Amino acid sequence: MSETAIKAPKVNHWIFVLKDGKFVFDKKTLEAIDKVYAILEAVEPCGEDNRRELWLKAERGTIDDYDDYESLKDEEVVENYEEFEKMWHEEYPDEISWYHLVTIERDDYRAIFLGRELIYQSRILEAHSSYEYNVEELFVWMQDAVKKCIA
Repeated sequence: MSETAIKAPKVNHWIFVLKDGKFVFDKKTLEAIDKVYAILEAVEPCGEDNRRELWLKAERGTIDDYDDYESLKDEEVVENYEEFEKMWHEEYPDEISWYHLVTIERDDYRAIFLGRELIYQSRILEAHSSYEYNVEELFVWMQDAVKKCIA
């Protein structure tokens, strides 16, 4: 994985935000998604939907990758740094988090599931959103994680 790879808390953030796969992505994000599919060509597909499945990993990272202590303290989520640290270790007890990746590709349809959530599908109505989201960092992480998995 690259030095700038996002960590597990950010991967979880994007899964939570993108679940249901109803977002319209910008050009850079779509190019990153295309690269994920290109890298996955090395994995034998199964079924009529050309499904490919892998387990990807992301590092937990530092406590700074987890959240902002001052913000959580101001919001009264935690009272002190020790409580913040405990919350981080409870949510991310392991150095590595694993994510089940499933991609589907059939005719003019593509879908990506990450951690059991639909995070991308290619045939969505433009009416869902007038704003194009940039989540390139998630799919760049996915490219690196897939490469590492199939190497």
